[in-house]
Amino acid sequence: MDTILIVDDLEENRYLLHAILTAQGFKVIEACHGAEALEKAHSTTPDLIISDILMPVMDGFTLCRQWKQDPVLHSVPFIFYTATYTDEKDRKLALSLGAERFLIKPLEPMELLAEVQEVLAETRAKGPSESPALTDEAQDHSFYKEYSSVLVTKLEDKVNQLEQTNRNLEQAIVELKDTERQLRTSEFLLQSVVDGMTEPIILFDPNATIKVLNQAALHYFGRSSFEIVGHTCSELHHDRTEQCQSCELLVRVKNNQSSSFERRGCLYPERFEQVSVYALDSPPDDAGSTVVRIADITEAKRLQEHLLQQEKLASIGELAAGVAHEINNPINGIMNYAQLLIEDHQDPKRLDDFPQRILVEADRVVKIVRNLLSFARQSDDQISPVDLRPFLLDTVQLMEKQLADDDIRLTLDLPGSFPLILGNGPKMQQVFLNLISNARYALNARYAATHPDKSLVIRANTTTDQDQSWLTLQFIDAGTGIPKDHLHRICDPFFSTKPRGEGVGLGLSISYGIIKEQSGKLSFDSEIEKGTTVTVTLPVMKP
Repeated sequence: MDTILIVDDLEENRYLLHAILTAQGFKVIEACHGAEALEKAHSTTPDLIISDILMPVMDGFTLCRQWKQDPVLHSVPFIFYTATYTDEKDRKLALSLGAERFLIKPLEPMELLAEVQEVLAETRAKGPSESPALTDEAQDHSFYKEYSSVLVTKLEDKVNQLEQTNRNLEQAIVELKDTERQLRTSEFLLQSVVDGMTEPIILFDPNATIKVLNQAALHYFGRSSFEIVGHTCSELHHDRTEQCQSCELLVRVKNNQSSSFERRGCLYPERFEQVSVYALDSPPDDAGSTVVRIADITEAKRLQEHLLQQEKLASIGELAAGVAHEINNPINGIMNYAQLLIEDHQDPKRLDDFPQRILVEADRVVKIVRNLLSFARQSDDQISPVDLRPFLLDTVQLMEKQLADDDIRLTLDLPGSFPLILGNGPKMQQVFLNLISNARYALNARYAATHPDKSLVIRANTTTDQDQSWLTLQFIDAGTGIPKDHLHRICDPFFSTKPRGEGVGLGLSISYGIIKEQSGKLSFDSEIEKGTTVTVTLPVMKP
């Protein structure tokens, strides 16, 4: 087994050569500079040496000169393997010192191995060589002259490289300063824009700690930036380090989730706020930061409630005639039974029967009036667990007389019970009334008189999508239908397909807002002269 000494100051270079040579069955000795190589070679004489040139303590040229003058080592073949000294002048000096090969890095492993095998074969073919001749002063002078020339050339190259590197560094510093100046300008402009916004803007880190905020946010908190930055909401609002686990904002910030929701003000409970959360793009291994905008929507909510109440009053006006007729029937019955009692109060049978009938008719009046008052009452914004089935049935009862007078056949396809949702029953009753009224209008517009297809179907069912269950309510009429170019605007405020004077276009807009408040969806499927299906989808409460 041949032994090869590899000499290189870079460990990764030695590791690579070691792996290539040992894979071919060679034994390898390593040294990191020329002096160490001579010491190890005198301890164990190698069969071949592969050496770099640029190394500390003793470089490759000096090592080769001493190697070839050594009585023991001079016949061991010497291969230069360099990536630094690559000029023709370097090659000539190396070969003049007695080196067998001058190879330039990097070589393919098979090429390098071929050179090694060839040098070993040549050395075996020549056999042992005589002892080296001693060098005289002229030879020393020639060597140092050539050696100095090579070093000066290499030094000049290094100086040129350093000068170019220095120029590049100076240019990079100039560009860096320019970039830094642009960043400062952009940062100033961005902060100016953010500070110019009238709504609080807050930047949270993944731990819900406030990092940056604008002037409106400072005014909102009523504190200085020094008191706010680096603190969480719970520290500012409640003077405690534990964060509110039920806080909607905290959940969205920690999940880096973009969304929008409404709430009562944390600092000002008399206000209503719309909180918009925007997740910023971040690297995959970073949880990311979140920007939060807080808008005061108190006036908008009050206006919405006012519009809702106005819409209710308008609906009550439409219901008035039917309700009056509904009340008139039981009142006539009461009056008739009372008159019969007066006229024939001696009949015991009638004394038992008529009072009971009077109570039944009176109860009908009470129910009708209660439904109307319940519908007319102004509702609050409270969202709570609610069963919508009684609200839907009460609405149907309010509209039943008008539908019957218009010869509209009403079909209810409802399960015996509805799942609970988080919602507002009175507000949803307003939605139901609007959808039934719209269906009635569309059916009367298509069929002026009695017709077998003049029908309205109200259907309810529960569906499940992944981990969420949904309550779906459908209002299916065979009316005039909605033009396709109107479907995308049907819920816009003040947009109406009815003739002027028959609607202001707020009903569906208000209904859309109510359903959206309850995290639901309102959708339409319609075709001209075939009818319309309106679908209300609401998330079911999880057990």
